[in-house]
Amino acid sequence: MNKRMKLLAVILKLTLILSPLTTFAADGEAKQTNPNQGLVNHVINLEGQSKMTIYDVMLFPTSQGNQLAFKADIYNANNSELSFNYYWLRVLTKQGTRHNVNLVNNEQGTVVPPRTTKTFIFTSMVDDELKLSDISLQVIRWNFSMPNYEQSLGTMSISEAYNPSVPWQIGKEIVIANSPVLFTGERYQVGSLGENYDVKIELNAFNKGKFTVQVPNYSYYIQTEDALVYPVTQNGEDVKVLPNGDSRISLQSTIPKTVDLTKLKLVVVQNFEQHQVPQMMINLPEESSAVEEVYDEYEYDTVDGTYTIIIKNLQRLPNNETDIISVELELANKLNEHALPNMDLVASIEMDNIALEPSEIEGVRLDNNLNIKKGNSITYVFNAEIPYNFEFEQMRFNLSEKRGESSYAIATFTNDVSKFKLDKVSAIKTDTIGKRSTVYILKSNVYEGKETDIIYAAVLMTNNEPRFVTLEQLVAFYKINGEMYFPAEIPDNKVLTMPSGQALIPIYTKIPKGFEIHDLELVLGTQLTDTEYYKQAYVLDVPQPIEDVKEEFTDVKIGNYTVTLEDVKLYMNGGSGELRFKYELSKESYQHELAEHKLRITIVSGDKRYSHDITPGEDLTVDGMYFEMPVSGADLDKNLQRHGYHIEALDVFDDGEKLLVQTKKTYSWFSDTPPQFQ
Repeated sequence: MNKRMKLLAVILKLTLILSPLTTFAADGEAKQTNPNQGLVNHVINLEGQSKMTIYDVMLFPTSQGNQLAFKADIYNANNSELSFNYYWLRVLTKQGTRHNVNLVNNEQGTVVPPRTTKTFIFTSMVDDELKLSDISLQVIRWNFSMPNYEQSLGTMSISEAYNPSVPWQIGKEIVIANSPVLFTGERYQVGSLGENYDVKIELNAFNKGKFTVQVPNYSYYIQTEDALVYPVTQNGEDVKVLPNGDSRISLQSTIPKTVDLTKLKLVVVQNFEQHQVPQMMINLPEESSAVEEVYDEYEYDTVDGTYTIIIKNLQRLPNNETDIISVELELANKLNEHALPNMDLVASIEMDNIALEPSEIEGVRLDNNLNIKKGNSITYVFNAEIPYNFEFEQMRFNLSEKRGESSYAIATFTNDVSKFKLDKVSAIKTDTIGKRSTVYILKSNVYEGKETDIIYAAVLMTNNEPRFVTLEQLVAFYKINGEMYFPAEIPDNKVLTMPSGQALIPIYTKIPKGFEIHDLELVLGTQLTDTEYYKQAYVLDVPQPIEDVKEEFTDVKIGNYTVTLEDVKLYMNGGSGELRFKYELSKESYQHELAEHKLRITIVSGDKRYSHDITPGEDLTVDGMYFEMPVSGADLDKNLQRHGYHIEALDVFDDGEKLLVQTKKTYSWFSDTPPQFQ
């Protein structure tokens, strides 16, 4: 017995000596850690020699709440099929709560063939306050001889030692279409972008399998230590990886400068319908591996104080035979306790070392502030023209301060072509101080003309200022089929508008008759003071027009009017006629209504059309009830007797029309003249 006790003592001493060394090695970023370290009892025995291995246990915040996700590999050691329907899992917490789990990849079925392994993926919504170490996973077998019909096969717990995140350089293998693909960090770059960081990430995917795989359409997120989540965009097309080959995945994100850059991780998420399952959490480096220098912000010291200059927006705008290069910058007072005076700014622009004309571009100041208060800023726009087919890679924006007849260089801002963008939005909020407004497309239509068709959008512009202001003039181009630009016609909308007042503005262009359109967008901005240029443009999807043609005159939309006609009857007296009807007219009222629409009523008989235009609001009034419309034309009575007729109602705008109502054909009409018998 004494010999046994001595042997146990020796073993215990060796264990105590070696354990710290093992832990130290596991803590190093350069060493491969055991991904299951801290998962206690994560291999559960099933029937026979079959086993369940639980791994990839992760918590990930979603819009629905705190989501637990994990995987379970079922190995069937039997010679017959194993049905997972006899087993299930349950989430238990140290706080005493129990949570159900969802099987998210159930399309693969629940039967595991003999001598094979199948992976089952589960999610569960848990309390926001829970940590992984608060969670246990209980594996049960349905057994009707047991209380509650449940037989507990084992419980996996999670210790504080478990960390699902992997080091940047080591990465993680993810099985895609039965091929193991190793994802590792390749490049991590952080640049300044105004109030935010511009984060660029490159992952390397190495295919260890035998077949070419396509990386799934993953979603990517940057997650902070306190579980804030920022979306990450993948640049470029889908990624395919050849066997024994590498492919790069290029990612980009924008995060606030309030975020601690030293404790971030990239989360790779696979979407299963409404479930988001993390596949990998990889620690981002504490320091950027940036090589490029992009100057988006600069502190300019003067005798008056320090100005912060921020490149706010870079745009390439369509402009008929040319494009406009538009640079929008902010001059901010961030670092001073006192107000700063305004200054005149000028600039020159170089594209791939080609200087644009004019050599000195005056910055147009958009705000009417007399100075720049602490914490405030003013906005300048610099515009120059280039040929529409000119392509470039890099732009240099050389900014100077104008003092009298002299210019004093401030800084050169360099940006590549990827920074030029037109954001797609559903509504535009203009931010020119003293002119702020909201603009969105209310509806669209296509009007047919004799030689051209008209693309039309009704836009609603709302004054967001607390005072009466004159709205900024809108400027727009229709972008058709992704590559063609048509300049839009817009009436003068610089109208004095009350706070929260609205202007209904038509935006239209003419296209060749019968021109096929499969994609339609509107590039919409505001005029740069009284110049031919415009600024702060966005792209809006133009909604599909309503193409339904009614058979009755019910709720017919004409501009911002809605009209219903009843008891529509055609009266014939000799060779002339009259269309009589009762009507109801309602109106959506706006402070300014700049679109002029008419209701065209047409009697169609054979190949002859007898039309009359009616102006809602004038010929038809909101409180009116009856209307009599003259109908005349050559051979009207003969055509009616020979061909019968039907009635059409059309919305007329400019020189185009859109069919709204077409009644059924009839041969009957009425007369105020009694018949004459001989």
